[in-house]
Amino acid sequence: MKPLDRYALPSARALLNRLLVDMDVEARAMSAPRPITVQGAAGPLPARLYEPDPSAPPGPAMLFFHGGGFVFCSPETHDALCRRLAAASGWRILSCGYRLAPEYPFPAQHEDAVAAARWTLAHAQELKFDPARLAFGGDSAGAHLALWAATDERLAGKAALLVLLYPLLTLDDAEWSGSIVKDMRLLGRTAVAYIRRQLQTREGAALELGPKRLARAPAALIVSGGPLDPVRPDAHPFAERLRAAGVAVTERDFPGLVHGSFNLTHLSQAARDAVAETGRTAAALLSR
Repeated sequence: MKPLDRYALPSARALLNRLLVDMDVEARAMSAPRPITVQGAAGPLPARLYEPDPSAPPGPAMLFFHGGGFVFCSPETHDALCRRLAAASGWRILSCGYRLAPEYPFPAQHEDAVAAARWTLAHAQELKFDPARLAFGGDSAGAHLALWAATDERLAGKAALLVLLYPLLTLDDAEWSGSIVKDMRLLGRTAVAYIRRQLQTREGAALELGPKRLARAPAALIVSGGPLDPVRPDAHPFAERLRAAGVAVTERDFPGLVHGSFNLTHLSQAARDAVAETGRTAAALLSR
């Protein structure tokens, strides 16, 4: 890790915590999560279980991975988002952490996502999850982890739905640099270069999802923001790749929202509305 990164990273993580944790007063009044521990690939992982109605019988549920470029955030920073998604969908949601870079270089994040998914399925009964109606979801980098876990060969067919909130789909600089001006991706390209450095990988293929892997994907809900969402230009072509692989895809665009806006429900009514609509849409898709 470069000296500047080493100095700035703890401060940046602390700042994100101050900006996001416990800021949504309305969400804090919703059902509080129960802290639990999930077994990751190399040890225990922190997780939170959200239950809109703890007395309800086993039903649809979601395993959720937080975003933050594989470097930042935690289940704590995404608490308001998960409370609101649980309330809107009526699902139980297990928000699971994973090892962050650069302390844990890539592919530790992939390994933890797969291990957490396998643990969740093995403990579905005690979590009151219906394993036949289990969604994998996440935002940004977390959406990528959900997609990676759902298409793992050992987990093929286990997820019933993907809920991908402005998914980070590539770290390949050639793809990001090709549309910097047209798609306003300068800031996004800078962020991706930073992420690539923290993951300690220069390979653009680090997040690559080939046709064989995509063919194992379940139905997907893909959510995008507006022009200030730098991953938005990748979302529609990716949806078409999934469709070409035989996957049913539902797309939802929220043109007024920026990347990461689902974490800004304490600031934006539009973000609150978008989270609620996403939860309702996901619930409808899983009930088909």
